[in-house]
Amino acid sequence: MKMRIPLITVVLLVSLHAPQTFGQLQPPLVGSTLGQSLRNAAALTYNESAQMRMFVDHWSGRARSGVYTDLNFQHDYANALGRFATLRTQFNYVAELALQLGRPRADNAVAELDAGLAKILELFDFLRDEYNAGTVDRANLLRATAALQKALREWERELRTNGSRLGVLW
Repeated sequence: MKMRIPLITVVLLVSLHAPQTFGQLQPPLVGSTLGQSLRNAAALTYNESAQMRMFVDHWSGRARSGVYTDLNFQHDYANALGRFATLRTQFNYVAELALQLGRPRADNAVAELDAGLAKILELFDFLRDEYNAGTVDRANLLRATAALQKALREWERELRTNGSRLGVLW
């Protein structure tokens, strides 16, 4: 019988023992004005989102392989979750700056983008629950990574679209 390690244990072990490739924010590029700082932070957030999407694209490709194992899944999941935590933290900085503008349009854009990140987190929760229940198979994993790819693309598009509401000119 195959012994399964709870996914939370794997995530913690990988994050404690892996080289720090995620989770470390770049220092905020503080501009001379609130608007400049916001633009810099938004650009970093957009870049972080693009990097995470590329990681999920590669994860999906690896998962298609016939030699993709349980250990590969655990490692990819932990890395993707770490990248998501970095994206979330970076966005929180953008949100903090945008809310300082005191504009209802910026507040609404922050709320909408925050809701998008919450939906992405639900996909990670789904994968964690499926894994812990022992029901992750290749088909479920490919559907989940496809959903993550789509959600991240949509979130990036919304970040770009809401730039003017946030006070960011791209």
